[in-house]
Amino acid sequence: MENVIEAALNEMPLGVLVFDEKMSVIYQNRTSDEFMDRYRIFPELTSVSRSIFADNHFRTRRRVPEERFFTRSISGVPGNVTASFCFADSPYPRLTVFMREGLSCGRLNVQKICDTYELTRKEAEVLRQLVRGLKNTDIARSLDMKEQTIRDHLRHIYAKCGVNNKFTLIREVLSSPAV
Repeated sequence: MENVIEAALNEMPLGVLVFDEKMSVIYQNRTSDEFMDRYRIFPELTSVSRSIFADNHFRTRRRVPEERFFTRSISGVPGNVTASFCFADSPYPRLTVFMREGLSCGRLNVQKICDTYELTRKEAEVLRQLVRGLKNTDIARSLDMKEQTIRDHLRHIYAKCGVNNKFTLIREVLSSPAV
């Protein structure tokens, strides 16, 4: 059962990070690793977590009332991570941080982009992951494809959108009236 739970936590779109009172990370799923690599928010998360541990008021409640937003620009695309904090004191004090990701500029209307640029469903999925700031290897893993297949899809997307690199592609798609 433990393996099933671990697999589910690693595949979920939420990043999960657990701190103990000494601010040591006692658990971190793969999604939180990806957030940390892309957004570099670990120092801010530890700072907020440290203040929550220091505030005895939070110890009487399970859920910390506010969410924190961390905004960064990844590959020229504005993005953000929303972190929610949950305190537990049994069997020992710990703070769980749940992170989710979004684009500051809003959600992409993938259907309109597909229609505008005549993208296939797979190309749209690759584009969605690219705009999230993922590298080709991460996109391949996320979509369960080979990295060469991702490069092929990107080449087709570039041709359909009339661009020749990722940065221009992202700028084109985000500035398109289809978004």
